[in-house]
Amino acid sequence: MSVHSNITNPIITGKKSPLTTLHSNFKVLLIYPTMYRVTGLPVGMASLSAALKDKGFDVRIFDTAFYKEKEQDRYTAQEDERAETMTKPIEDKEDIWKDRPNDMLTDLKILMNEFKPSLVGVSILENTKKMALKMTTMVKENFPDVHVVAGGIFPTLTPELFLKEPSISYVCVGEGEISFPDLCEKLREKKDPTNTRGFWMRDENGKIHKNPPAMLPDINKIPFPDFAAFDKSLLLKPMQGKIYKTLVIEASRGCVHKCTYCENSLLGDFYSNAGAGRYYRRMDMKKIIEQIYHQVDKHDCNYIHFSSEYFLALSKADFDMFIEEYSKIKIPFYFQTRFETVKGDRMQKLKEVGMHWLGVSLEHGNEDFRKKHLKRGYTNASVANSIKILKEEGIGATVSNMMGFPYENRELVFDTINLCKDLYRIHNGIQFNIFMFTPYRSCSLYQTCVDQGLLPKDAADDIDYGYAFDENTILKFPEEYKKMLAGLYRTFNLYVKLPDEDLPKIQIAEKDDEEGRAMLKELRKKISWEEDPNPTPPTV
Repeated sequence: MSVHSNITNPIITGKKSPLTTLHSNFKVLLIYPTMYRVTGLPVGMASLSAALKDKGFDVRIFDTAFYKEKEQDRYTAQEDERAETMTKPIEDKEDIWKDRPNDMLTDLKILMNEFKPSLVGVSILENTKKMALKMTTMVKENFPDVHVVAGGIFPTLTPELFLKEPSISYVCVGEGEISFPDLCEKLREKKDPTNTRGFWMRDENGKIHKNPPAMLPDINKIPFPDFAAFDKSLLLKPMQGKIYKTLVIEASRGCVHKCTYCENSLLGDFYSNAGAGRYYRRMDMKKIIEQIYHQVDKHDCNYIHFSSEYFLALSKADFDMFIEEYSKIKIPFYFQTRFETVKGDRMQKLKEVGMHWLGVSLEHGNEDFRKKHLKRGYTNASVANSIKILKEEGIGATVSNMMGFPYENRELVFDTINLCKDLYRIHNGIQFNIFMFTPYRSCSLYQTCVDQGLLPKDAADDIDYGYAFDENTILKFPEEYKKMLAGLYRTFNLYVKLPDEDLPKIQIAEKDDEEGRAMLKELRKKISWEEDPNPTPPTV
């Protein structure tokens, strides 16, 4: 699909960088580890690829989305079960999503031999660490002259952890659009890289060099993310039971809030303390519109996801510009926002220009708990009012929740269930996600868990962080409490959506025994999926 605008982009001209010939002999392979069939274009790595190409470096990307590694089998089974009550079944997914015929390491080794990279970079999260190190170890063993850079939120906040890994030579601390090309230039020129800002590293003598993070880039002045380097299968993202060719448009980076379960709670302080700039940056609306046209002209898509922690925190002038310009595009779109930004007049206008769905995070149903322990201050009344607005405007949304926090108990979990039940009664076009709280080291609640003895103090790097949809908490709660949490996780949407007369049966379904599993299977058949309040866009 091609669209055109009167707005032009002064940065993207379509011409090759004059440095292309100069640097083309220095090749960078970027590895994007993601769990099985977790699709979606990663803006961070795409932006890094664009920054490297802008400086003339040759870039390839290897992703893991369609490799079903053996260790992921239990997570795949759990996600299939989860999908029966939390998300609409995905239509024709086996015909659209095609798994790779080889295993992950075989294909990576083939690419290494064919591309012959000068440097390998890998983005790492807590729950992809084992997979990532599996690949970096293979690179080290088979291509010992090729150095590996570890980057991402996890290495940024724990660089010392990754420098212990024999397969990793450099750790990128902070965002890499400025520092990564700088490192590549020094390595290409065979210059000493040990003082490169934005990197921790070991030198040839084993000495550790710790440099401060590079200044955070102005997202209005860097090249738009480079999605051309990614496998086209990553565009195939599910939304409300259908798979769309989804482009991601970056609208902002970072967050001004301090939610304790989120990495933003530490990253803002990290950059501020290092003198690296303000973590939260918003792209100018004119630049957002330029980016849409740039990406849509390059890629065939029928859906857009706006990447922003709260997309609707816009001035009236910016909002009006978006509505005016997007009315010429009208590709269905989705975004994440906060309940405080859901206003009736804006929802109506957004729907008119193509908004199909939105995501909002409730996280917990108890106001006091939410404010004290999660640092989220809105009221349940304001949440209900936002849902009423969505009902009035005929707009669907996914409401995300968590359970398994420290300081929580069964009664508090039911505060979340009961609030979601009330919201569902207001608007049955709302869907509800539930996630087990995971204390990633990049969130401030991690230290709370350590202090309470819910995590080991000295072996945090050995924690199996599992998978985003794992029903089992990794916290060291009593075994009976952990079983209770798993039961509530499996039955969360049954409690939310089924009538009160089914409560005794749902309580049976909480149990992980023969009777409980049979009842769970029976009750899941009673979950009905309402038609999208908005017209369903055409799919792949």
